[in-house]
Amino acid sequence: MIAPTREPPRYSAVHLSASITAYARIVMHPHVARNDSFYSDTDSIIIREPLPKDLVSPTELGLLKFEYKIKKGIFLALAPKSYALHLENETLILRHKGPAKAHVTFRWFERQLQDLNLTKEVTIHNPFRIIWTGHPKSGNKG
Repeated sequence: MIAPTREPPRYSAVHLSASITAYARIVMHPHVARNDSFYSDTDSIIIREPLPKDLVSPTELGLLKFEYKIKKGIFLALAPKSYALHLENETLILRHKGPAKAHVTFRWFERQLQDLNLTKEVTIHNPFRIIWTGHPKSGNKG
């Protein structure tokens, strides 16, 4: 058996993080459940119509922050956090998890939306390596 490389945290408050997450879900639910809600994550939503002004502030804790005005958005259920945004200021925001994320473009999202079975083979570099020290297969006990 390989020994852990680091100590577990001495102090943790799992109950606090669980409570904060649960409260955030309660607060976000009315916004996520809207008919014009396109996408949501732990701390964000993308909706068509603006929120009431009393719920939005760039600085006040507990309120939501307006970040982008979106011209076009593509949201795919192919992977978590997989979307492309074309903002009104012509900026592109692409989010896609996984080893091929560097190969994803706005055009890829558009083509994928037209054909959800579309695949693309890409070569990726994986810098991951295994250090076998202390593992029974290594023959090295140290």
